[in-house]
Amino acid sequence: MTALINGKFVPPEQAVVSVIDRSFLYGDGVFETIPVYNSKPFRWAQHLERLTRGADFLKIRLDFAPKELRVLASELIEVQSLLRESPRKVSDILSLLSENKLQVRMTGLEESHLMESLQKIANRIAAGLVTAALIMASSLMMRIESNHTLFGYPAMALVLFFVGAGLGIAIVLSALLGDRKAKPHEERGPR
Repeated sequence: MTALINGKFVPPEQAVVSVIDRSFLYGDGVFETIPVYNSKPFRWAQHLERLTRGADFLKIRLDFAPKELRVLASELIEVQSLLRESPRKVSDILSLLSENKLQVRMTGLEESHLMESLQKIANRIAAGLVTAALIMASSLMMRIESNHTLFGYPAMALVLFFVGAGLGIAIVLSALLGDRKAKPHEERGPR
């Protein structure tokens, strides 16, 4: 069961009436029970006419126009149908899973292109980490006194810095020049 309170569907335990509501103070109220068959309200127009007539007689203003009521009724029927069908659908999925018959098919992705792209990303991350490590190592080695210097800096530190800088430039050039743009690929589903 689901209730409509202030334009929102809520479970019955959250459906509360204010103590200053007319229905609570005076006992006024109008309702209409509409059976639903095959997800369609039975004799909708007649039920809506009877509800409107009753509300007019009691001088109760309806919060929704007839078209809005129809939309709300359709939404409620859909929610109830989903709740009713959910256990069966979950059971079907679990049965397929237990029998190892559940298959998920994705179109639009070619595995080879996906793996190639993921491998490129992994290689670039690894090369970037090595580059960063070389540059960090060279900067730390700059403080160490050495007998072998180049341009006034320790030779080993300078060599590590140039190797790291060269790798960094190679990664950027590889990304800019070597990557091809993805071509749009349309594929139709099974017929």
